[in-house]
Amino acid sequence: MTIGNKLFDITKEDGFIKLIEKPSEVTFDSFDYVFLEDGIYSTRYDGSNYYMDYTAGIDRAPVINNANNTVTLSNTNTYFLNRDSFTGNIILSPYTAMSSQLDEQILEVTYGDNYKALYSAVYSTNGKVESFQPIMTTESTTASIPSLVVNMADETAVLSIGASQTTYNIKYEDATGMVFLSPIIDMSEFLYDQQISLPVSEFTTNVYNVLKTPDPAGQYTTVGYVLIKGNDVYIGSETEVNIDGVLYDIFVDETTQNIRLSVRPVPVIAATGSVSSSYTTIAAPVIVSHNKITLENIIYRANPVIFGAITAEYTTNLLVTTSYVSGMPRAKIDAFGNVYEYMDEDYAGAGHGRLLLAYYKDKGAYVKYDWQADTVTVTTYAGSYSTNGSISLADVIENERRFLAVYSTLGEMGNLDTASNGWKLSSTAEYSTNGVTITARKIYDETGRITTAQDLIGDTTKIYAYYGAPNDTRVETIEEKILSSGNFISKESYDTDGSITLKVTGSYTSAYYTAVESGLFKVTPKRIIYSDGSIKEYLAEDFENTGLGRLVLDYNVSDGVYKSYEWSKDTVNVKTYSGQYQVSGLYTTIFAGIDASKLTGEIEYTHNGNEVNTDVLSNGWKIVKEITYPSANTVTTKLYDDTERLVKEENKVTGILTVSGVYTTYTYYSNSQVSEKRVYDIATTFLTKLFKYDISGNLTNDPVAGAIAQAENYPLTTTIMRRRLTTGELYEYYQENYNGQGIGRIKLYYNPSEGVYRTYIWTGSLVVIDEYAGVYSVDQNSAPGADVNDSERVARYTYYHNGERMNLDTRTNNWVNARKEEFVTGTEDIKNV
Repeated sequence: MTIGNKLFDITKEDGFIKLIEKPSEVTFDSFDYVFLEDGIYSTRYDGSNYYMDYTAGIDRAPVINNANNTVTLSNTNTYFLNRDSFTGNIILSPYTAMSSQLDEQILEVTYGDNYKALYSAVYSTNGKVESFQPIMTTESTTASIPSLVVNMADETAVLSIGASQTTYNIKYEDATGMVFLSPIIDMSEFLYDQQISLPVSEFTTNVYNVLKTPDPAGQYTTVGYVLIKGNDVYIGSETEVNIDGVLYDIFVDETTQNIRLSVRPVPVIAATGSVSSSYTTIAAPVIVSHNKITLENIIYRANPVIFGAITAEYTTNLLVTTSYVSGMPRAKIDAFGNVYEYMDEDYAGAGHGRLLLAYYKDKGAYVKYDWQADTVTVTTYAGSYSTNGSISLADVIENERRFLAVYSTLGEMGNLDTASNGWKLSSTAEYSTNGVTITARKIYDETGRITTAQDLIGDTTKIYAYYGAPNDTRVETIEEKILSSGNFISKESYDTDGSITLKVTGSYTSAYYTAVESGLFKVTPKRIIYSDGSIKEYLAEDFENTGLGRLVLDYNVSDGVYKSYEWSKDTVNVKTYSGQYQVSGLYTTIFAGIDASKLTGEIEYTHNGNEVNTDVLSNGWKIVKEITYPSANTVTTKLYDDTERLVKEENKVTGILTVSGVYTTYTYYSNSQVSEKRVYDIATTFLTKLFKYDISGNLTNDPVAGAIAQAENYPLTTTIMRRRLTTGELYEYYQENYNGQGIGRIKLYYNPSEGVYRTYIWTGSLVVIDEYAGVYSVDQNSAPGADVNDSERVARYTYYHNGERMNLDTRTNNWVNARKEEFVTGTEDIKNV
């Protein structure tokens, strides 16, 4: 951001925007910016031509016509270009292209007994009005609208009311191009050719003829302007006129000599605004009356010498002045109650000495200056100050002291503005409310760079070191120590862009992401290594303004394990590894020290939006899935419902060519007591045991006898074709001995509790599952698929099975979903993919 001739870096800290001044001067950015039809454009005016360039948003390719001061966009919309006479800012206003006869503007004409007629101005292709089309009149609903006839040759219009005619000049606003009518007045009667309108209420406007006196008839002898409306005459001066108790300021256009009236504002206090001329700019003054402004406690009188420009001349604002015996001013009190005390000297021919004290009443503070040969000590006090006595500094109270700064003046003792006088800050001190106890102190080198910052309350000191040229204004390190003992607390390192890269303390070392890595204004820690060897790693983000990203690795030396955290929108997967976590460098990528062979287990949680606290005892996370690895070839998987009840437990042992083990499923009563427990063989997916319990937990059946109700083989073979369970579930298999398991892959599965049945087609790396809504019922020894009804098909799922062809549970079998198709029931028509 450029402010004046200074460049500032924009940063974001703790949720707030912060500006940091860059040391080098820059060229002032003289462009204005406009937002126009979803695009941002830079605009400028060089005194004769306008320019507009695309900056951001939607580019509508603006084309400027400097002949008529318009800009046309790619969608043919056209706008007037105009400059604000006070600020110089470029203003755009809607404009309709004049390629055909179009109604461009509604014009109002006052006639008769203050009646109004409305006309539509129609333009020709040369941009001039060719006719005024009547619209309505306020005279009555039956009255004819007076004709208004245009003479394009001399650019006049004649208003006809019966036999009476009034001729107007057709004129155009310089700024907007809008048309208006100016009556042609008999110069033998009036010396001033103007008629003006003044609104007196929301619905009423009065029209006045303007006369510049003295007039030929000698009727009005005053020097100034006379406004005439019918028999009412208002006599004013050259700068103001009173109309029916309302005072108007008169402004004159030096080019046209037309006047403009502006209601004089009621005097106000502490309003803000700005006044500018071609010679000076006075920013953010306080308006104390209708024609005065203040700037830095000096009063200027604002003079409207010409329309659109204001000059300011100095007037005194002093109420009281006391002097030394020498005649030099000792103290001054201005109109605002501010006090200034000076040394007894005529410094540099200024007519007064160097400033000793300045009291700013509105701020409730005063500042004392102690001058030495090459330095000045500037002390700020909180309180009021009176200079009624004859001794300078008589009302300085030590208990009101709050801040002290020492500067090297480099010979400059007249200009006290530290932003422009070249002073170099040497040291500062902050005081407590007793005005005696120093709470903080800062020391600066000869170039004005801070070298030491001491917190006397917190008993700490910070020492600053800088890069060499050309980056010698950039901090390289900040070392913090205990002030009283000198013991080390921490040391921070920064890059030349001002971003922290490393922090070392007595208990940990923190390495930070770069701004490029994180894409953040404020970089955050990447890895923290603690003195005992424990390590934490974080994502490159400032998560929820904590100053840290979400935790992705946590190594606790005392536990002898480390955990990784994989975050998604709703869940987090926490993996646990045995052994040490070590990295080759502070700035290596996250997870760089993970040894996948040391994985002992993983747990998936729903985090419920709590992604800062990783303590599962207090963060409200709910377990979804748990995987452990008891041995090299054994995997135990547990699945939980949304109330964290175990619903499936799988113990799988993988051999060289075989997979063995069992998995168990659980269903519950409403009191969370297990109602059924089913045990399946992993290799064959056979139900081997079925346990049934009453609501009190008592077993009510024979688990083995209650499992399989019926098994059928393919004809003349021992290969299983179909199994029926006592639960009503039904399995059909391919005729094969898959992988020596003594059974084929699943061909069809029906679960009456789900109300659906599914067929499985295995092709290469894919399995295609068709799902049917209905009941599947076959007689004993019927062929597999005998009751499949295509009219009941509702969906088709395609998965990459990754070699797993026996476990059909997509929560545990590592299948990857490739495609899902939903059908219009009973057809081949796909309604969703």
